[in-house]
Amino acid sequence: MAPKRKRSPSVEFISWKRVAPFPFNEPGPDDFVIRTQQNTYFHVSSTILSLASPYFRDLISKLRLAEAPLTLEVPESQTSIETILRLTYPIPDPVIMDLDDVTDAYTAALKYKLGLATASLRRMFILPRFIEREPLRVYALSVRFELEEEVNLAAFHACKLSLEQWPDCEELDYISGSQYHALLVHHRRRGTEAVRLLQALSLASSCRCGRNWMDDYKNKAVDFMSKAPASDYVFSAEFIVDFARDLSCIRCSNAALQLTKLQGPFAQLKQDVMSIPFEPTHRELSLSVLQMIPYIERKPYSILIFKLYRHARPILGYLNGRKGAQLATVMLYILPTNTMSSRQIPGRRPPSRTFGRYRSWSSNED
Repeated sequence: MAPKRKRSPSVEFISWKRVAPFPFNEPGPDDFVIRTQQNTYFHVSSTILSLASPYFRDLISKLRLAEAPLTLEVPESQTSIETILRLTYPIPDPVIMDLDDVTDAYTAALKYKLGLATASLRRMFILPRFIEREPLRVYALSVRFELEEEVNLAAFHACKLSLEQWPDCEELDYISGSQYHALLVHHRRRGTEAVRLLQALSLASSCRCGRNWMDDYKNKAVDFMSKAPASDYVFSAEFIVDFARDLSCIRCSNAALQLTKLQGPFAQLKQDVMSIPFEPTHRELSLSVLQMIPYIERKPYSILIFKLYRHARPILGYLNGRKGAQLATVMLYILPTNTMSSRQIPGRRPPSRTFGRYRSWSSNED
């Protein structure tokens, strides 16, 4: 298990501050006070909060009927509260450089039903500084918050990396092993499909030297695309120039350099590789023991994994966190890649023959 990641300074040292920044530092005529755990007071307009959130509208109405002070103590940090308030007020949006701060603020915005802040923070998950640098974290967060478009985009960026480059992150604690397994299977499927598209490419590449330089290009590109199937590096000028430089024939080298123009079938190939969809969606990611039995029968050496499932309760769909991610990684190399096919909808009853043979193997045993 990876060590706990150090949080951003804005969260770690926020307890040093006691006065909220402008424009939340002075009371107004319709003042409503939000007090954080660090004893920081935010003076906000009850009118703006009532219009922006049904949560605050109902709360303020109840406090006024009870003639109680318009004050709310919250467990969130000052950074999270300031972020969602700035996204609600008619002032410039804050610039957030840490994904942890975005996650905390988004959780708070959902809790207090601040629709405008929620929408703004959702867009921040797919900012290049987050999704390109840490796609696995964004994928786990998108699955956790059920953000389907962000799940698909994060899966695409995760496939730009090889499996060996995927980090062990804390966000995996919030998703199940089957949801992580779906991303692993998609990575493998995307690599297989990308290689198939590349092998099907047909270009005039014969030369007087008797060598087909396109075959050499395909062999070199296949090794890279199978590891990082969503990467466009094999279509870049850097990759093509390096390949052409290694060719011994000048005619072959000049012909290969024409690929840098990205025209015709080669340009279509890049478009097809980049547009391979992410399937299944995150709503189809649970996996039951009974669905796995046919594959275990087909590959007996995986019976050890099945016995582990039997004692761990069924199973991967309910095994959360990094343990589930580790088990999903093992499954990737044991079970066939079509185990998570979209045609096998979770919860579908298996054939009666298989079900009858393993009827006694339930989660209540042992």
